[in-house]
Amino acid sequence: MTNASASATVTNSLATPHAQRMSTYVFALFFILGSITSLNDVLVPKLKHLFSLSYTEAMLVQSSFFLPISFSPYPQACSFRESAT
Repeated sequence: MTNASASATVTNSLATPHAQRMSTYVFALFFILGSITSLNDVLVPKLKHLFSLSYTEAMLVQSSFFLPISFSPYPQACSFRESAT
């Protein structure tokens, strides 16, 4: 019975309105960033031709997109930790 009551407690803690709202935001953010990422690969060759960019300059466009995505999770995690308390 101990395992059943422990799992019920975990299930109930995940069913709070705050947790549901946060999971909805994470779900939406995942698909928004995925859509932008897939558009990025389509737009880089068009931008390369439109602005007559070299291969290196075109790859800098990709790097300028992916570097902030690589560094942004830490501040976001800190803000989530503060909002949870």
